[in-house]
Amino acid sequence: MVEIARDTCISTFPSYRNIAPRLAAKGLAQDELGTWRGESAIVVFRKASGSNLDCEVWMSKNSKIKDVSERLQAKLSNMGVRILSATRKGVRLSANFTKDGAAGTLRVEPMSGRTSKIVVSHGAGS
Repeated sequence: MVEIARDTCISTFPSYRNIAPRLAAKGLAQDELGTWRGESAIVVFRKASGSNLDCEVWMSKNSKIKDVSERLQAKLSNMGVRILSATRKGVRLSANFTKDGAAGTLRVEPMSGRTSKIVVSHGAGS
């Protein structure tokens, strides 16, 4: 899940171009509604403000990954992402960042039936 978020939501932010080959290489397949599904994660791109998309990665119910917030926060600094602010509380993480001149927000949250949900959205503090 962390690798999927890193390789799609974060590394291709803010445009999310050429994500299909990246997700397919991770074993995910796109369904008729545009949702990418795999054994360990589900990825959805949702329309946000203007022409921007939010990228959501949901951990599959059967996934056993732990320390999502800690692992993801540690990887951000190695990806050309400038962290403006970050707050961690248990499994939750909220970080405002910039990448390629665009501001974004990364959130890791607990989710019903799953360990975590990772959301990358445009605009710091959104």
